Amino acid sequence: MQTALIILLTVLLVAAVLTAVTLGRRLRRLKEGLTGQREHNRQLAERLTTVERRRSELEAVLSSMVEGVAAIDTEERLISLNRAAALMLSLDPKRAVGRSIQEVVRNASLQSLVTEALGSQANTPATRELSLRLNPGSSTDDRSIQAQAAPVRDAEGRQVGAVVVLHDVTRLRRLESVRRDFVANVSHEIKTPISAIKAAVETLIDDEQMPVPARQNFTGIIARQTERLDAIIEDLLSLTRLEQEGATVSDEIEAHAVEPVIRAACETCHAKAQAKSITLKIEAEPLRAQVVPTLLEQALVNLIDNAIKYSPEDTTVVISAERRNDDAVLAVTDEGRGIEPEHLPRVFERFYRTDRARSRQLGGTGLGLSIVKHIAETMGGKASVRSQLSKGSTFTLTFRAGTQNAAAKPSTGSAVAGVVHPAEPPTTESA
Repeated sequence: MQTALIILLTVLLVAAVLTAVTLGRRLRRLKEGLTGQREHNRQLAERLTTVERRRSELEAVLSSMVEGVAAIDTEERLISLNRAAALMLSLDPKRAVGRSIQEVVRNASLQSLVTEALGSQANTPATRELSLRLNPGSSTDDRSIQAQAAPVRDAEGRQVGAVVVLHDVTRLRRLESVRRDFVANVSHEIKTPISAIKAAVETLIDDEQMPVPARQNFTGIIARQTERLDAIIEDLLSLTRLEQEGATVSDEIEAHAVEPVIRAACETCHAKAQAKSITLKIEAEPLRAQVVPTLLEQALVNLIDNAIKYSPEDTTVVISAERRNDDAVLAVTDEGRGIEPEHLPRVFERFYRTDRARSRQLGGTGLGLSIVKHIAETMGGKASVRSQLSKGSTFTLTFRAGTQNAAAKPSTGSAVAGVVHPAEPPTTESA
């Protein structure tokens, strides 16, 4: 009896031990599993953090790109776009994402480009040049956009969408247009005096018995047209020199008093002003500007000469200089007929004339204001214009102001027929 009890107890004890061992093993496996799960979770969290960091970096790169980038799925829905693309396409990303490209972008060329990319079996990008208007109410906001679209495939080669890259080529197209216009204008401007010279020479050759007065008339035509041709070539050379030497001019820029430069420019224009009884009036503060004096004088001579050409007789051209904050502002104001508002944005373009016939009649080459603009920009400044019809125009040069000499005194002067007397009061003065 006791033996059976002992055996039973032994069996129970062994069973308990085996159960404990089994349970311990299971607990260890569970612990190991939990540890592995925690490690797995940790690795997963690290991967998610890495993915999120890379996603943020990618978004930062896309946001800082000048090119526009847009992603589109196989249903032609917009799934993402960067800041540049949103600006080029005038879209609000929050409203545009998830919607059809045909719905959010009203441009047939872009729509067909996306359709072509999604249907393409090749990886070669399709290209279109788009004409987009940022502001529907203004033709000045037209933009030329070069768009490239290519299909996007997954690791197994299945097409999952398309990516569109947008390049704003507006400035490039405008430069190309300016270049074409420049070449055409140069050809025309040079051909005109050459044609006149050729006609006069042929007439002189054909009629050897021509009376002296008529012969003198034709030789006068040749002389005038030769001078005009020389002026055009000289102005073209000046523009070329300014463009080539722009980088080296910056080393010569220093603070200089502007009043002596203004006075020298007025003296240069003396004869032309005298011929029309035009008063050149100086109103200059004791001012210094960061300029190259010879270039500033050339710009002022061009502006004063232009003002004299387009001013009626017995009027006044005012040449002023004043300091505005950290800028030295020089202005040439005339009492001419003014410039139409639609011409103002283009007056500094090469060969641009508001009245071609009148400009040629007055002897203009069409390059003077362009030279002024180049000179101003070469010295780190800018040229601008404002005008009112029947009241005249004001051309302004703005440069960085230089350190002022405390001993300097204001300079004002008046001149009739271009003779400047800085010490005299700026009222009427007889020369």
